[in-house]
Amino acid sequence: MSDLSDHLKSFTSQVSGIDNFDPASRGTCAVCHKPILNAVVNAGGRSYHVEHFACAHCNTPLKTGTYFEKDGAPFCPSCWDSSVCERCVKCSQPINDKIVHALGGAFHDSCFTCGECGTALASREFFDRHGTPVCTSH
Repeated sequence: MSDLSDHLKSFTSQVSGIDNFDPASRGTCAVCHKPILNAVVNAGGRSYHVEHFACAHCNTPLKTGTYFEKDGAPFCPSCWDSSVCERCVKCSQPINDKIVHALGGAFHDSCFTCGECGTALASREFFDRHGTPVCTSH
């Protein structure tokens, strides 16, 4: 019984040394601001209890799966595509890759093409012809 008492005292003294402002833990949760004493998720420069790492839009738990980040907030792929990410002005699909900002809108790299001949314009000079990008050959 003495061993059990000693272990309990040791554990109690270790736990009592943890406080919310300077935790001897794996960090402080970005959601509840309490120390993380067990499993931790580190994402976007922040630490989370596993149960608090959730989509900022729909609150679906993200665990350690795929997520997107905007302004430090995590988003599930569904909310990212439907509510957060920019959509291509040419094809209207979500842009989860390289974005070309031009003519007041956002384009997929592959969608930003000459309106006359289809030449890719992402890294080329172009002109605005009534809101349509055209290469210098036209």
